[in-house]
Amino acid sequence: MNQYEFFLASSLEKVFPELRPAPLDSEVCAWAGTRAAVQLVYRGPSMDQSACFKPSA
Repeated sequence: MNQYEFFLASSLEKVFPELRPAPLDSEVCAWAGTRAAVQLVYRGPSMDQSACFKPSA
């Protein structure tokens, strides 16, 4: 598990396999009785540019 990277991203952040999304760098706030939404991002050791799928044009 030491080779994996885990972090939170905004629920509005677009997450694609070939790009590293911006980590959430602020507090998550929500009103009482509501749910806060985030995305858990994880990347493995083979998530470099050569391992990503690139569709042909």
